[in-house]
Amino acid sequence: MRRTANPRMIAPAFSALFFLVSAAPAENREDLRGWGETHWNMTADEVKAAVPDAHDGRSGCELLGYRCSLVVNYTSILQVPFEISFQFAQDEDKLKIVHLRCLEHTAGTTDAYFERIEHALLEKYGPPRHQKDIKNGRDVNLERTWIVGHTRIELWHARSTKVISTDDVGLNYWDNALFVTDKL
Repeated sequence: MRRTANPRMIAPAFSALFFLVSAAPAENREDLRGWGETHWNMTADEVKAAVPDAHDGRSGCELLGYRCSLVVNYTSILQVPFEISFQFAQDEDKLKIVHLRCLEHTAGTTDAYFERIEHALLEKYGPPRHQKDIKNGRDVNLERTWIVGHTRIELWHARSTKVISTDDVGLNYWDNALFVTDKL
């Protein structure tokens, strides 16, 4: 006896499959290629044209081997004050990292800022791919990482009350190609 598909069962199955695919986190559907109006591999001149407030940065400024040649001293994102630095590869004039550092550093404020930004990123991109929470008394080290197409987004909050007291919140947008290797 040969079985045939029941048409009344196929339609609900396809509807359920469509719902699951369409309900997938945005990171699986979106291809983010930079930050704001910038995209990876732009030259410094192209970034200046895309971000009119960007100006020549501090000389000698470097983050993880990438030179910072452009800075925006103040911008507000979700009512959080940030400084933005645009990091370029040392050997060529190509944008690789956008680093946003919160300008306010008080304990209660940074906690609220981290939560506000995390909530917005969760709504836009779904759950992070990586999460780290280390709390020891008043000291905090929180990290969230999303991979969205060609971009790695890292949200972090670091507070230390040891020796030198610090309390920072920041975002790093990375060209995800920096993390991809073809060595297997």
